[in-house]
Amino acid sequence: MALISKETVRVTQSFIENAVSYLNSMGLDCSVHTDFHEWAELLKSVPDGEPLSPTLDPDKNYIEPGAGFWISFNDPSGNIIACAGSRRLQTENLFLELVTTQLLFGDLEPRLSINPMELSDNPPEIKGRVGFAGGVWVHPTWRDKDLAALASKLGRTIGLTHLLVDFHVGLVAATERRRAWARTKLLWPRRADFCKGLYPARGKEMDVDIHYQTAAETVAMCRTENLAYENRGLKVAG
Repeated sequence: MALISKETVRVTQSFIENAVSYLNSMGLDCSVHTDFHEWAELLKSVPDGEPLSPTLDPDKNYIEPGAGFWISFNDPSGNIIACAGSRRLQTENLFLELVTTQLLFGDLEPRLSINPMELSDNPPEIKGRVGFAGGVWVHPTWRDKDLAALASKLGRTIGLTHLLVDFHVGLVAATERRRAWARTKLLWPRRADFCKGLYPARGKEMDVDIHYQTAAETVAMCRTENLAYENRGLKVAG
């Protein structure tokens, strides 16, 4: 379990306050939710939305109370214009325990058979309390504001301090464009091949990367963001 020091609280809380202040400057506010069924229904109804990942879908995976949340950015009328979220997984080895058995993609119903997955040869060792991030969506009319990146970073930061995770992970399509987006916009510091061929979460053939970061790297991300707010004259905390 990630140990949260006073300095970690200071740095992460400063980022949250700076980010929320930035949202307020655009006429938006931020809310935190714990009803995953509400989130799943939201993503079924929004323009250009994709279904919630099975790992985050409460109809496919059991999510313990208090082990997950999602955030929304809301316009002055209360309409949700962006969202992202995270849930905590407890595992001795993410790949061997949850991916190989496909429990990552749904653990509520036993399977008579498991479709084989072509995993990477040398997966990273990710274990302990692992935050699984996903469900990022932004309304088409707001997609020029980098709100997807902000929602992802805020979700991981709140996930660190609320869920006390050792790692955060996110699964992203393995294309050069998406890799660059995850690295430069979402600020994921590490990447590895996740799988090739059949991807159970979408039920189709696609290559997928796993992006991940340690608790310390999440704090470093917050420091970087706080400095960026300061350099742009937008810093209100820290």
